[in-house]
Amino acid sequence: MSINNNNVQQSKLFLLIIVIYLSFQPLILNAMNFTVEPIQITDISDLGEGPYWNDDNQQLYYVDAFAGYIHRYCPQLNLDEKINLGDLVTIIISIDNNTNHFIVSLRNKIVNFDWINKTFDVIAECAAEHGGKERFNDGKVDAAGRLWIGTVLEGSDGVVKSGGSLYRLDMNEKKFIKMSENFTISNGMAWNHNNTLMYLNDSEDRKIWLFDFNLNTGTINNRRIFIDLDDNQHSNSFKSDEYPDGMTIDSNDYLWISMYNGGRIVRIDPQTKQVILSIPVPALRTTSLTFGGKNFDEIYVTTGSNSNQTDTKNEQEKYPMAGKIFKIKFINNEQIKGLKAFQFKF
Repeated sequence: MSINNNNVQQSKLFLLIIVIYLSFQPLILNAMNFTVEPIQITDISDLGEGPYWNDDNQQLYYVDAFAGYIHRYCPQLNLDEKINLGDLVTIIISIDNNTNHFIVSLRNKIVNFDWINKTFDVIAECAAEHGGKERFNDGKVDAAGRLWIGTVLEGSDGVVKSGGSLYRLDMNEKKFIKMSENFTISNGMAWNHNNTLMYLNDSEDRKIWLFDFNLNTGTINNRRIFIDLDDNQHSNSFKSDEYPDGMTIDSNDYLWISMYNGGRIVRIDPQTKQVILSIPVPALRTTSLTFGGKNFDEIYVTTGSNSNQTDTKNEQEKYPMAGKIFKIKFINNEQIKGLKAFQFKF
């Protein structure tokens, strides 16, 4: 069989162009134009958390965790409503086929909340034997509509190291099943679009965990470290005093993580495990994030204020909008798009 030398040379040239293009992708992304603006109508939350974009009504739901508020922000009306539930709240997620009903965490309970009537019914309680000391933190719903939620165990001297767990709510039995354990502050989570992998942050331990995920059975296995922020190979990507908090994932399976105490969100390549984009946010305590907007081309970031910190004067001057919701808008961008958040199913 004869070989055309011109075709060979063209193929080599094509491959060289591809290699050069891919090698410069992080630089291209970091040069991307975007705006970061506070949503002025939103409150200065003590600890804003759990942002959830409802694609059906184009509204953002979030919580002010320790203050006990759930919020609903409507961009069309520039209106932010809030309701106080009188205890710790960390998540609010839409219920499938029920516009005004949400699952909400209330310390160590999950409730079905009716926004119109401002009432709720308890669905299930977790770790009742700890009397509320093992309380919920971040949670998400998977593609099958199942709730996954992590816990933190509080002791007399603060958070108990490795005392938290990851649970899945079994709606057949109305109870929580422990899926994994030995987390200190179980936090943000996400699944790849093929539903074969699940990621989970442990903020205090500064680790991002990875599991194999089975959507059909709702099970996880093969737990391993995806990124250890204290590992020397990541020393140039992360600051020593920032912690992985909330998490989401985009349509290309790149992870987005809010860096608590870092004043930024980062985009991570799932293959190289490298930070390829860092977006500063004018609030030191960036807590969580979600994609939103009609085309999922905006990012909403929750933040915490400086109100409970001991040395806050300089921070308040530097970050006067800390505690508000921030919106990140990409300019002339076709590369970054989010995915629709799943709704809880009974």
